[in-house]
Amino acid sequence: MYDYAILYLAIDPNYYTALNNKGAALDNLGNYTGAILYYDKALTVNPKYEDALYNMGYDLAALGNCTVMRYTVCNILQMRQDTLIIYQPCKG
Repeated sequence: MYDYAILYLAIDPNYYTALNNKGAALDNLGNYTGAILYYDKALTVNPKYEDALYNMGYDLAALGNCTVMRYTVCNILQMRQDTLIIYQPCKG
């Protein structure tokens, strides 16, 4: 996933799906802070990209940033009121 994200971003640095995928690859390595930066870049390009919003909320919860995580989850719920959102509880 990471290699493909790098390849696509070399062609189009604003490809929000690739930005999200690079964030997900960093998440898989345990680099939640780095992942959040890429989710944020994806959301700058497409503010309604639900995958990036969900992933960001998950990593914010993993880092214990509950206030921002709740705001992120509320954004998701506003966009998709029919979707059940499952996320890990905040630490602390």
